Amino acid sequence: MPILNCTVTNCNYNKDRMCCKEQINVEGNAAEDKTSTACGSFKEGTDTYSNTCKCSSEPERKTGIACEAEKCTYNDNKNCTAGHVEIEGCNAKCSSETMCASFYK
Repeated sequence: MPILNCTVTNCNYNKDRMCCKEQINVEGNAAEDKTSTACGSFKEGTDTYSNTCKCSSEPERKTGIACEAEKCTYNDNKNCTAGHVEIEGCNAKCSSETMCASFYK
């Protein structure tokens, strides 16, 4: 599983730039670059004052990533094979305001 670093600190699943979901979904099956991708698992709602994750599990550095970005070199049968993945989208209000910064065509 890739090491995930997430800067989307207002996501319900983000705590200390890690994700407390066992797996996230990167969208953008026709993406030609990172700006055409998105974290489909994004859910607005973290308490930004205490950075408290509102989900029930503890965040993990390694997270499974299902990937729909067919043109990404790290996509292997819709699974991400990158060693390290960056999800970006400071102050995102919806998933389309996030992106997989590790996308590489």
